[in-house]
Amino acid sequence: LQTADTSRGVHTTHPAMLARNVFLACLSVAVVAAMCPMMGDLPDGHPWVPRVTPQQSVEDIADYVEALNEIDFDAVAARIETLLTDSQPEWPADFGNYGGFFIRLAWHCAGSYRSSDGRGGCDGGRIRHSPEAAWPDNGNLDKAINLLRPIKEEFGEGLSWGDLIVLAGTTAIRSMGGPMIGFCGGRLDDPTGADSLQLGPTVEQRTRWPCLKADGTPDTENSQCSAPLGAVMVGLIYVNPAGPVNADGTRNVDPVAHGQEIREVFGRMGFDDEATVAVIGGGHAFGKCHGDPNGVTTSGFEGAWTTKPTEWTNLYFTELFAREDQWEVWNGTNGDASSPQWRIRLNVTDRTDIMMLTSDMAMIKDPAYRVISQRFANDITALEEAFGKAWYALMTRDMGDWKRCIGAPSGAYSVPAPQDWQLNLPEPAADLPDFDAVRASIKDVMLEESATDAFAYLGFRCAATFRYTDHLGGCNGAAIRHPPQSGWKVNTGLQATIAQLQLVYDEYRAAGLTWADLITLAGIVAVEEAGSPPIEFCGGMTDLTAASALAAYAPLRDSGPNEALQWRRELMGLTAEEVVALMAMPRSDAQMKAIGRRGSWSTDSPGVSNTYFSVLLSETWTMVAGTADPVEYKADGKEIFITEHDKEILDTAEFKTAAEKFRDDEDAFLATFQAAWEKLSKLGLLHNTADQTIPGSAAAPSSLPSLLLAAVLPALLALAAKFY
Repeated sequence: LQTADTSRGVHTTHPAMLARNVFLACLSVAVVAAMCPMMGDLPDGHPWVPRVTPQQSVEDIADYVEALNEIDFDAVAARIETLLTDSQPEWPADFGNYGGFFIRLAWHCAGSYRSSDGRGGCDGGRIRHSPEAAWPDNGNLDKAINLLRPIKEEFGEGLSWGDLIVLAGTTAIRSMGGPMIGFCGGRLDDPTGADSLQLGPTVEQRTRWPCLKADGTPDTENSQCSAPLGAVMVGLIYVNPAGPVNADGTRNVDPVAHGQEIREVFGRMGFDDEATVAVIGGGHAFGKCHGDPNGVTTSGFEGAWTTKPTEWTNLYFTELFAREDQWEVWNGTNGDASSPQWRIRLNVTDRTDIMMLTSDMAMIKDPAYRVISQRFANDITALEEAFGKAWYALMTRDMGDWKRCIGAPSGAYSVPAPQDWQLNLPEPAADLPDFDAVRASIKDVMLEESATDAFAYLGFRCAATFRYTDHLGGCNGAAIRHPPQSGWKVNTGLQATIAQLQLVYDEYRAAGLTWADLITLAGIVAVEEAGSPPIEFCGGMTDLTAASALAAYAPLRDSGPNEALQWRRELMGLTAEEVVALMAMPRSDAQMKAIGRRGSWSTDSPGVSNTYFSVLLSETWTMVAGTADPVEYKADGKEIFITEHDKEILDTAEFKTAAEKFRDDEDAFLATFQAAWEKLSKLGLLHNTADQTIPGSAAAPSSLPSLLLAAVLPALLALAAKFY
């Protein structure tokens, strides 16, 4: 399985052998080296490493990686382009072209993304599964998927549904003359819709994230949902284009009010005003709505936005302005007052049958949108530039670091340069420092400064932001040094802790030490000093000079994005036992007070031990008055405190069972803590690729198969536990 060039530090994995031998590999010493980033050149033919989710099996991922390396995206696009004008009798194409249909499919697949927790998006292709497949906004999109099915079957496993859907929409735009800046591929299909359950409408969504109005009151009409939900109504992509809901349940066709709603919702996926106007107006250059009582009803609206719905134009904007005083509200061909739309008044002599929705009228009635729309009406080149970027962002927001993108070796479907909103971690250094020496220096500073708990907390906070949903977070990049993370309440005092490590950084900086590696290693050294079994460290992470690309990665509240234990477990891919074990990390009274808490569960520094669980389970805890944020609980008759996260362990059956197990079996606790912290420290490594991989390119393709092993190691260890 492993070949090694020890003089260059290269470890490689042969994909053909992976599925058969990966279980044995996890039991060997060689896999430890294989979990670290690669240094140096890799042989030709190595596949790219995709997203790895808790739902995927080792075999599925290995087969996909190998098949993906053979996909010719240009050939896929050519096949899609042929299909666009090949109208099928079971679902005829509007105007003889499926372009608008496929654009809607791609838009709705990717447009579910929300920056609050990284959920949604087309990575996973979950629009094929419940609950997304049943959303009112996705009506009849199963027909579009069926039209694409022969192409999926033709190209096989290496062409994921996620990539095919995005390619279908993007190719449709290009074939009709629209702009595109490139393609980011490499999506890994989810076998079920499990990762969309939190999007709703499901029990999971209603329990965790019910639809609440901006003032926090329940929205029983499910029509004014606030963040972190991505849409104003569960089951829609963004807003109801007919307009906001009035108090009596009717639609408010005021475009100005609707403009505010649109701005809020598009902002939840990181779009500014220009991107919002560009993608709405550019997208509505194509296709039509369906609400004809004698034909197909999808949205309840009927008509096209322009007189040339299969051509790229800026007619959407020019007609909005040219006929500004001619538009009137009507109830459409169905006479349905719940689906009002806009038409040109019947007495206008040069009227056409184009229509607009209230959301479209907002593009010229909202003052900020109007300025942008006027520019696009006057300058199609400006529209083309803005739309190309906005469409790419819409399709790609959930894909994480730019280096994860793959595409054709050149041309229209190649990977474009990193965008302003896109995370682009620097390349790893060619040489890394002597980490044994770095460990020793960290330990000297830690003991001199009595900073064991502080270093452990710093390492934890740096890594605990990771979320596999959109591949952001983790300590790779050391974003904790920059806003917004540096200003989070939960990170209070950590800039001073980072300053304590400055001398170590200065000592080894010239040797290739990064802050990301230093902070991660400091956390490991700290928990080992506090009593954890030895934890394997993998260097090779890099530093961001600023975290502007993570601006949309905002906390759900000031204490951070992954704070609830169940939330953290889901987004980081941890097991129930792992997330509970990590709560026993060193937390001295002084350290907790430094971050604004009243104290810790112990007045001394017990280190990493199962004493935490004995105390947690044996005391009676009462909420401290006046601690709405952060919430704290005090032990009756004692000056010790726990957080709302500790209390969550007691209140969640699965977590409490794990706590009781660890209380009674310290060896089991230490083993789980060791594995969990090691996983935590390596999550960010999934971002790094030493060299961009684009299958079929002239340059030698490279990848990090070792990171594949690192990513799926938890599954392998679970297998090992089962059989041994």
